[in-house]
Amino acid sequence: MKPEDMASRLASFLPSELRRTQRALKGAGRRNPDEPVHEARKSIKKLRAALRLARKMAPKRARDGVGHPLREAAHALGPLRDHLVLNKTGRDLAKRGENMPPLPDAPDPGPLLKRARAELGRATRELQRLRQGGFNELGAEAGLRRIYRRARKEMKKTCKSESDADLHAWRRRAKDLYYVLDLVEAPSGYVEKMKRLTELLGDDHDLACFEQAHGSAAARKTHHYILKRAKKRRRPLQKNAFRLGRRLFDRDERDFVRRVLA
Repeated sequence: MKPEDMASRLASFLPSELRRTQRALKGAGRRNPDEPVHEARKSIKKLRAALRLARKMAPKRARDGVGHPLREAAHALGPLRDHLVLNKTGRDLAKRGENMPPLPDAPDPGPLLKRARAELGRATRELQRLRQGGFNELGAEAGLRRIYRRARKEMKKTCKSESDADLHAWRRRAKDLYYVLDLVEAPSGYVEKMKRLTELLGDDHDLACFEQAHGSAAARKTHHYILKRAKKRRRPLQKNAFRLGRRLFDRDERDFVRRVLA
């Protein structure tokens, strides 16, 4: 995709994806917020990745006007998504007849959904201002290089430390790159491999959150069999993620972007 096409694609993607996010939250209620919240958070991540692509394509103030309410909306939905992940991960780990470790109390979705909807409304108003200024196509490749460089840097750091914090940071940067590659219609091989990497890191992150939520001495003693199972499942996920990551990030950012946009 040519830089001018990337600018045009970005201008059409942002409002359409923001509308998709708002529609998802319209279906979220107190009794069944799970699936709508998951879809809304995924759309917000795509929008924030697109704004990172636009780092050199639009003024910072205009980008932040949209980015800040998107970040606040994501923070509002975070507790709902976290509780869903803990519950699902526990069910997946527990065998028949085993009791899951107790979950933290579920957050009240009402105020959180209200706050998220309000922030998305603010992002919509700010997006109109951002689009009025247009997107400078000359900054498209620079934005893509930066997103790749940040993901590559986090991978190298994570390969050395293998810490949960670094794995989580690498996952965030890898998701940015995956969403942007999909947005600019990169060759399908790159997109599919990046998607697989984010899935591996995402599954590992869910298990890490489960371990952290039940890290007390009492939980480790009472439910050691489930926590041990979680730890065991993480090993192949990390091994496969590192192997795939080294193949995906084996070149510098200029070479990568040249190949992706060829």
